[in-house]
Amino acid sequence: MSVDLKTVWNARRNSALRALTACLVLVLPDISHASEAKVGAPAAPKVTAVPAVVMPKDDYCANIADRAADARHMLQMKTLEDLEKKIDQKIVLLEAKRAESEAFLKKRNDAIKETRQDLVDIFSKMKPDVAAAQFEILDVETSASILKELNARVAGTILNEMKAPIAAAITVKMAQPLNGVKLDGGT
Repeated sequence: MSVDLKTVWNARRNSALRALTACLVLVLPDISHASEAKVGAPAAPKVTAVPAVVMPKDDYCANIADRAADARHMLQMKTLEDLEKKIDQKIVLLEAKRAESEAFLKKRNDAIKETRQDLVDIFSKMKPDVAAAQFEILDVETSASILKELNARVAGTILNEMKAPIAAAITVKMAQPLNGVKLDGGT
């Protein structure tokens, strides 16, 4: 809701003119009687109480409507500004948390890669029959992921030392792509 300043000024001017007119109507009859009074006898000054300007309720409401609308608008603007500041603060906090989470994930992924490389190094230096016994105990996914990282010759020797059903399950798992897409192009 936009307030036209010219309209506000005109409304205030009109209300001031109405109040002034009401005062003049009440005071002027007393002035005209004073000029008709006898000049010879000093008359005691006539003190008349000027009644307060009584404005109907509707006029009062109409007179303050623009000011009330302005005050309401200002309150709404202040509320919006306060909310905007709070939102900006929350955004800054969320950005800080996001950066902290990304740093944590990077450290975690680096640690996992380092641990995985350590495991690959350990299994590549083991005797094939001992490594095969270890892989038979591990789950298929872990065994397949470690064997994929090993040298093909070392991995083949370890698979050769394993029991056939376990070696077959690990080989099938190794043949699947990491993202879960089947080799024939399906999902």
